Amino acid sequence: MRPLPPRLLDWLSHWSSLRGERRVPLRAAFDPTAVPALLPHIHLLCWETPQRLVFRLNGTAEEQRLGRSLVGVDYLEVLQGAAAETIRQHLFEWSLWPSGVLIDADEVRADGRMHQTVALSLPLVSEGGGSFMMTVVEADPDPAFLPQWGDGAGWRDQIVGLTLLDLGQGLPASWRRAAPDGRLGRLRTDPAVAPAADRGRD
Repeated sequence: MRPLPPRLLDWLSHWSSLRGERRVPLRAAFDPTAVPALLPHIHLLCWETPQRLVFRLNGTAEEQRLGRSLVGVDYLEVLQGAAAETIRQHLFEWSLWPSGVLIDADEVRADGRMHQTVALSLPLVSEGGGSFMMTVVEADPDPAFLPQWGDGAGWRDQIVGLTLLDLGQGLPASWRRAAPDGRLGRLRTDPAVAPAADRGRD
């Protein structure tokens, strides 16, 4: 496994401590008071259907970075372009597997500046069978690079790479077919489209 930034390593360590004998830890086992330093940087997403992954919670640092709350927004509708189809086709299956989804993104502003982020998504389940992803983000803190959705500069493009991390249970066969070299990279998206369209719902 590639070296992770300290914040993502802390999240992986905490998630692993919650598993016990389970393949995937329970959402109820997550105690936010145990990892206060991570809370500003998290997103909690819920699979409402295999085609709908909705933000339930955003950390304060992430809301500031993105310029808005994403609560209630479907992540799969936000994504556009080549990355979107790959992610929609496979992410539900991959996110239910006891593995980590590592997401690298180069967010390109309209003026050409680039903002880099890396995020680690790990699965959680409810006692009733609901499926969740909790994501912790490591981002460039420079406010000059904050990608404000809907501002005049906006995002021109986003280039996404996905890596599944084997956490001891192997990886899904569909991942090995989709990414024989171990990584899906240079997948292009345009995240400005859907947020602009749903601003009227705020």
